[in-house]
Amino acid sequence: FDPGPGEIVKRELLFVLDRSGSMEGEPLEQAKIALKKALRTLRTGDIFNIIMFNHTCDILSERSLESNEANLLISDNFINSTCADGGTEILSAMKCAFSIPSSKHYLRQIVFLTDGAVGDEDFVFGEVEKNLGRARLFTFGIGSSVNRFLLEKMAKTGKGNSYFITDPREIGGTVERFTVQTSTPVLSDITIEWEGIIVSDTCPLY
Repeated sequence: FDPGPGEIVKRELLFVLDRSGSMEGEPLEQAKIALKKALRTLRTGDIFNIIMFNHTCDILSERSLESNEANLLISDNFINSTCADGGTEILSAMKCAFSIPSSKHYLRQIVFLTDGAVGDEDFVFGEVEKNLGRARLFTFGIGSSVNRFLLEKMAKTGKGNSYFITDPREIGGTVERFTVQTSTPVLSDITIEWEGIIVSDTCPLY
C-alpha cells in the first residue's frame, strides 16, 4: 500500500527534551542531535513545537510552527542554547505538553527525549491515560543508564513506541526507525464493531 499525499494525515510533533542535571554531557548532546535529525524528517504541511524541561519548562513557540527551513533554523538555535542543570520534573513537562491546544486537522505525536531519571512513575502513567486523547506518545531513551521500564510503559500507555540510544553511532538508525513508523499515518480514530461476536483477546491491548 503506497498512500498518496491526500491520504496521509498531517502531523503535529511536540518534542519534549530533558535538560535536567542527569542529562549533562553526552546524553544531552546525543538528544540534541537526535532531535535535530527528527525535525528534518517532517513533511511539508506538518507542524512542530519544542518543550525544554528540568524543574521548569520553556516552549519554543506559543503556537506550533510550520515545517520549513526558516523555522528549522529557529529551532536549531533554541536547541543549541540549552544546557543541563536542575531537577527532572517530567510530570510538569507532560502537563505542559498536554496544555498546548491541539487541532482536529493534525494528528498529534508527542516525543519525549530523556534518560527517565524520575520518581512517581505511576503519576506519570496516570497523566498519560487521563490526557492523551487522540494523540500518540513516543519515547527516546538517551544514555547508558536509561530507565527502560518508565519509557517503555509511557510509550505503551501513549499508544506509541519506545526507542533507545546508548551510543552516538545509533542515532541515525534509531531516528530512521522512528520516521518509518510515524511519518505517514493514513488512519486515525479507528473503532471496531464486533456485531455480537464475543472477543476474548485483542492485540494491541489498548
